Amino acid sequence: IAAIVGFIWVVIHNLHVFRSRPKDSVGEIKKVTTLAGLNVEPENLPSDLLSEARKMWEKGQFQEALSLLYRGAISSLVTRQLVEIEESDTEMDCLRRVISRGEIASASYFALLTNAWISQAYARRCPNEEIIDELWKEWPFQEGGSQ
Repeated sequence: IAAIVGFIWVVIHNLHVFRSRPKDSVGEIKKVTTLAGLNVEPENLPSDLLSEARKMWEKGQFQEALSLLYRGAISSLVTRQLVEIEESDTEMDCLRRVISRGEIASASYFALLTNAWISQAYARRCPNEEIIDELWKEWPFQEGGSQ
């Protein structure tokens, strides 16, 4: 937990490094529909996303639960907060883009979720109960991936 908190602190206190330069052209933001093979369109997410993710978690479907949370977060970030995410972005690219927006609550939560997702998806390590409880309690998005 200390490492995660330390990571979040470093990221937040170095937001200036992650800020993207303003674009020269004004245009429509192309909303991503898939990311690393995960469908992030709001209409393809359950209306009660948090409840569904909890049910999966309680059944021992840890990766599926975290995937659903991650997809819901990305969906909200793209559709509501207008974070520009490319289909080819990695998890860390997405995190940098969220941090560059300067919205501390979303960035903090997304950093914690991203770390939990990466640990589970690639190392098959479940987050401990404190982390998963925080992910449940601090979910900053409304149901269905929308804020």
